[in-house]
Amino acid sequence: MMNNARKLLFAFLVTGIFFAVWHNSFGAPSIYQPDMQIKEKYAPDTGDPDYGYTGNDVYYEASGVQVTSYSVSNTVKVIYYIKLQNDGTSGSPRVYSVSGSAGNADWAVSYYDQMVAGNEITISVTDGTWLTASVAAGDAKVIRVEVTPGASAEGGTMLPLDIVASDRGAPAVIDVVRAETTCTLRDKPDIQIKLNSAVSYTGNNVYNTTGVSQTLSANLNNTRVVSYHIKLENDGNVTRAFSVTGTGSGSGWTVTYYDDPVSGTDITGAVTGLGWSSNVMSYTATQEIRVEISPDLSVVGGNIKNIYVAMKSAGASDVVKASITCIQGAVFEGNYAAVNPGASYEFSDTAKVSMLQFNITVPSGN
Repeated sequence: MMNNARKLLFAFLVTGIFFAVWHNSFGAPSIYQPDMQIKEKYAPDTGDPDYGYTGNDVYYEASGVQVTSYSVSNTVKVIYYIKLQNDGTSGSPRVYSVSGSAGNADWAVSYYDQMVAGNEITISVTDGTWLTASVAAGDAKVIRVEVTPGASAEGGTMLPLDIVASDRGAPAVIDVVRAETTCTLRDKPDIQIKLNSAVSYTGNNVYNTTGVSQTLSANLNNTRVVSYHIKLENDGNVTRAFSVTGTGSGSGWTVTYYDDPVSGTDITGAVTGLGWSSNVMSYTATQEIRVEISPDLSVVGGNIKNIYVAMKSAGASDVVKASITCIQGAVFEGNYAAVNPGASYEFSDTAKVSMLQFNITVPSGN
């Protein structure tokens, strides 16, 4: 019996608390009740200026209940309209104090005293000193807030802004709305390539998985080595490490990867296997690695080795390409003093000769 009595008492208390909250939130407004409402600019336009607002005839002193949310990309602005309506039962005009959350290093937040144009009131709103003009009973004043995630704002992060209207009477009567803006996640690896002796990279701000418009070509003699620098850049807005994979050795070609553009550790096994993990990189951060390619003596002239190097995240990939053609070479050394200056030399197997190197010593006086 005691347990049942306790359960009944608990249910009664919970019901009473719920009713009290419900009555305060949805019931009759107080004598000086402000009614805050919010909508984002891009809500459907039905021709009714009151359509789309959240919070009409709902009165909450706690934040996070009357909420409008929107997602936007870095550096793109979203606009919210805030309606301050005089729902007080006194029938008298009221002046309301308005305060609102500020921006931060990654988010720009600006307040204005009109739906369009108007005066910027950011400082006075964020320090809580801004006051409306007198608002007649049943009338409303609309202000706006503009929110922009900066270029460095992390994708997926959300900025909550609480905007509070307070009647200046005693005791104060308040109502709160919230704008929640999320920075849209952008996953964008950017891999670039250059010959080790070149100044600038190819492939900056080019994104594809084929290497088109981010391909370099070279001709290379047997046993010689060509070296390419690979730049990894995070053009996305999520701080993360990236996986790097690349074409491996085979058919007489040796391909070696290093974790530094000059020296570094051999990472070939990881790159040509499951993937090598880069540094953790924030927006615009970069890291450089290199790849060295060499054909041995078994590679015939005209053989082409295509090297694809990919920079991958969970949701995106970017690829550069190096296309190397083997030019089978011969080296001829002759001593000018030991031969007849009038003699000529011919190579009968010219199909295999693509580069000749003559080291000629001319004795003094000749």
